[in-house]
Amino acid sequence: MNDRKEFVIPNSVDENGDANKANTQAYAYFKGLPASAFLLDASYLKLRELSLSYELSAKGCLSNTGFKSAIISIFGRNLKYWLPSENTFADPEVGGVGGASMLLVLKQQLLLRLEVMEPK
Repeated sequence: MNDRKEFVIPNSVDENGDANKANTQAYAYFKGLPASAFLLDASYLKLRELSLSYELSAKGCLSNTGFKSAIISIFGRNLKYWLPSENTFADPEVGGVGGASMLLVLKQQLLLRLEVMEPK
């Protein structure tokens, strides 16, 4: 704070209730704060991946198509996450302080796949 120079704590008063004019240093000021002032609940719940597949056989709805079987799949990634109300940050698995970590954003993905087996 203030390039480590001494400063007056803004909007503060002394023990008599008068405006504070005493200089302090950042180290002395922050050392007196409880550690909880810098902590927040970082727990989270994330639906990271979900996959559903269904196989169709030649005996069922593929009987007139000439295919042996088919698999229909849907796959989702980074679908949803839940954070505590006091945690206003984005995805907890992304980030950190500074650098390239701020450029990485895990986007939601939704994929649909159809795999068909031809008879031999």
